[in-house]
Amino acid sequence: MTDVAGKTVFVTGGASGLGLATARALADRGARLVLADIDGAGAEAAAESLRAAGAEAMGLQLDVTDEASWADAGAAAQAFGPVRILFSNAGVGGGSGPVEDYDTDVWRWNYAVNAHAHLYACRTFLGAMKASGEASHLIITSSMVAIVPPPISVAYISSKYATLGIAMARRRSRWAARRRPAKPCRACSRAGWTRQRSARGLSGRSSMATIGFSPIPNGRRWPKW
Repeated sequence: MTDVAGKTVFVTGGASGLGLATARALADRGARLVLADIDGAGAEAAAESLRAAGAEAMGLQLDVTDEASWADAGAAAQAFGPVRILFSNAGVGGGSGPVEDYDTDVWRWNYAVNAHAHLYACRTFLGAMKASGEASHLIITSSMVAIVPPPISVAYISSKYATLGIAMARRRSRWAARRRPAKPCRACSRAGWTRQRSARGLSGRSSMATIGFSPIPNGRRWPKW
């Protein structure tokens, strides 16, 4: 997908940071934005800033760890417009110290947001995206720590590694196998992300893993599976 004008994009963690930066880049190219965030007021304020710039946008509260919250957000988003780009971006980091002394509540929180939430995102939107027969994208934010882990939070590193695995597993799914490989939206590639390359050689900036392509460490392509 190279033309996102008129396409509805659902962004988690959309009130600030990478989520909001991506939303602004896509809005500049005519996309319609649904900004979802645990901070509902912040999401609506971010959406208002996009509307003030001429974009169509709405903000809503979403706890990505709660399936009931996903059901409500999915219904609101579909009423706004059929979602064709799903950016499962919300993430957290926390906890430190030896793994044998790790706070189990902090561990579960990292995995609930950084890994489990992507399942809920897919359950909410992928069925309709596939059934539409239209070009669609699933984008999942991982982290470079999933490729080159530094000596920081074990929960963050391992949950982001799980995120990368989820994206790669989806890439190898029957849905991906039946369609041409996806490539990053050119609009997304202007949001200031880590450099990587798609299957067709289009370079961009992204710290995400998505169906159809994956991060390239040290400028080299991942091996073909």
